[in-house]
Amino acid sequence: MISRNEIEDPVFTSVLEKVLCQKSFYHFVKTAWQYVDATPYIDNWHIECMCVHLQALYEFKFPVLDVTIPPSFAKSLLCSVMFPVWVWLQDPTTRFLTGSHDMELAIRDTLKSRYFNLLRVVSEKLG
Repeated sequence: MISRNEIEDPVFTSVLEKVLCQKSFYHFVKTAWQYVDATPYIDNWHIECMCVHLQALYEFKFPVLDVTIPPSFAKSLLCSVMFPVWVWLQDPTTRFLTGSHDMELAIRDTLKSRYFNLLRVVSEKLG
């Protein structure tokens, strides 16, 4: 049984946070949002739904995922920026091919993902 002192111990909570981020893409998104986007994180059912489905895709529970939601619902941020970084923390040998209908969006998301992946806090705190 875990004591109250252990729960309040910063080392214990940081280790617990790291494990939760490794096991759950949804928890990773909620924790890492502040490092990726300047807007504050507002949780909603569609974010959890996308995270659960993306994690299921990574775990080979189904072969293809088609995400069709309106613009400005964090689809690019989750699918093209945060998901590849979360997968790379699990398996750095994984390769991604992402694209967009607009070259500027593709470059924007690729650079965001790259900078996010290079942050020391990602590997130390979240991965």
